[in-house]
Amino acid sequence: MKSFLKSFAWYFSWPIRAIGLFLFGIIAVFWMVFIATEEQMDEIEFGVTQ
Repeated sequence: MKSFLKSFAWYFSWPIRAIGLFLFGIIAVFWMVFIATEEQMDEIEFGVTQ
C-alpha cells in the first residue's frame, strides 16, 4: 500500500512539474520580449527627442 501511494504521488507530481516548467518558459519569453520592447521604446523616444 505504501509503495502504491508513493508511485501514485510520483505519477501526479509529473504534470505539476511540467506545468511549472511550461509557465516558467512562458514567463521567461514574455520577460525577454518585454525587455526588448522597452529598449526599442527608449531608442524610439531618444530618436524623437533628437
